[in-house]
Amino acid sequence: MTTQTYDAENANPRRDQGFTTSEPAPDNKRKLSRTPYVWAILSVWGYAAFALSQNGVFQSTAATPPIAVAIAALGPGLVFLSVYSVLAPLRRWVDGLDLAEVIALQAWRILGFTFLAFWGLGELPAVFALPAGIGDMAVGLAAPAVALAVERRSKGWRISAYGLIAAGSFDFIVAFATGILSRQGGALDFDGHVASSLLGVAPLSLFPAFIVPAFFILHIIALLKLRRA
Repeated sequence: MTTQTYDAENANPRRDQGFTTSEPAPDNKRKLSRTPYVWAILSVWGYAAFALSQNGVFQSTAATPPIAVAIAALGPGLVFLSVYSVLAPLRRWVDGLDLAEVIALQAWRILGFTFLAFWGLGELPAVFALPAGIGDMAVGLAAPAVALAVERRSKGWRISAYGLIAAGSFDFIVAFATGILSRQGGALDFDGHVASSLLGVAPLSLFPAFIVPAFFILHIIALLKLRRA
């Protein structure tokens, strides 16, 4: 039996004998931003993170280890991977997403300029705000170009996509580490410099408790799709 399939490398249809590829053609891919239950999950998640912030759950000092922040930042990604490994409907949903759109959503990380603004106001330490803010903005600015290359399957699109995931994930690691270490009494809380205590208070607490893990899950989805593309 001859079937027409989609060649993910050159965006041209291809005829094969007796099989089809697992990656849907672009016109048939689901749009992540148009999935109602995704918005419902994000709404509940964001509200819960804000409510916990209002109750001081994410505030910490040298005497109070940032366990809640660590769970909030790292937990969702681990939960997503665990559910993905056992739930076939979730795997099918991820397979059907548009990889270019998943990558393009990283453009929202341009909001990292918020850290630079608060640093300029003397509310956040430079040791955190500069790498976190500049890193987020760099990823946010690069995301549309990488997404376009993925959409068009331009030369080197796969390397560019992997590079954006690596850069974005490294930025999260640096931001998380410097944010924790520059809290009051932390190793990077230098005399005469402001601590990163404001990251434990709403609305900035939404970055480690909601925004960072949400965008990290987008990186996970993109990586899963690249491995299957």
